[in-house]
Amino acid sequence: MGFAEVGLNLFMKKIIIFESCRWAWKTVLINELSKKYSNLKILDESITLDPIRNTENFKEIEKYYFSVLEDIKNSEEEFFLLDRFYWTKWEINNYDNKLFLKLENFLIKEFNTCFVFLEIRDSSILNRLKHTLKNRFDSGWRINDNWDSVEIESKKDLQWQNFFLENNFQDSILENKLILNTSKLEKNLNNLEIYLDEIKKFINKK
Repeated sequence: MGFAEVGLNLFMKKIIIFESCRWAWKTVLINELSKKYSNLKILDESITLDPIRNTENFKEIEKYYFSVLEDIKNSEEEFFLLDRFYWTKWEINNYDNKLFLKLENFLIKEFNTCFVFLEIRDSSILNRLKHTLKNRFDSGWRINDNWDSVEIESKKDLQWQNFFLENNFQDSILENKLILNTSKLEKNLNNLEIYLDEIKKFINKK
């Protein structure tokens, strides 16, 4: 599927930023969605978060994110799916929404930008965390370095999600935003196409 077929602005690159707490199946949806379009590139956390994961200096963070956006501008691809971006760092950096206005203004001016937040109920967070721990424990995977219980970790994720929706999401100046609850997305992915269709409808009309 090309851009003319989905009605995208041919003169601006398309950026879709995905955000969520853990266990919302963000990466699964991004990977599956990428199969629906051509001339597309996924930027995963190795690019969108890891290089500045432990950085608290905003100038360094801002410089890095602008370098990512410049790389996108100079890329041959026209459609980009970002698995996290500056939103993840927003709360960590003392939640000052003014710090990120420069980035958002640049996104609005230079790109056709959409934002998708995947929400999940607290019970689903706990259940998916238990499932992940059970299936990855033998491989050496763990929740974090502190080995907190799944109950404590699920509460942390829920608190982060609530903070994000009540503050970061509301204070962003991006207009094209979607909240999608993925609690009914089962492990067998029976409902996957329903969620993909919802996201496609949102990004194709913008």
